[in-house]
Amino acid sequence: MNRENTLDSIPIDLFLEIFSRLPTKSVGRCRCVSKQWASFLGRQDFIELFLTRSSTRPRLLFALKPNGGGGEWFLYSSPQTHNPYEKSIVVAADFHTKFPESQG
Repeated sequence: MNRENTLDSIPIDLFLEIFSRLPTKSVGRCRCVSKQWASFLGRQDFIELFLTRSSTRPRLLFALKPNGGGGEWFLYSSPQTHNPYEKSIVVAADFHTKFPESQG
């Protein structure tokens, strides 16, 4: 089977979706496969997709102790925004666990 025909048979949207979930280092290596892959993986729409879907995107980790929380801490994480100068940011945090305050 001809390699060019094989790549052409994969829809570009599927190609970009698959690669958007890879770690950064893997995407960098894949850009070296061919000029066509380098072109696809260097597109602005792929870069934006990668920043929102990558399994290695940076996350902020924080713990909260609410008033009247009975000595418990709550651990959350949130995706780090890629534009730190944006004035209005709305971010959802994921709850991970709660743990008691150490009695030491």
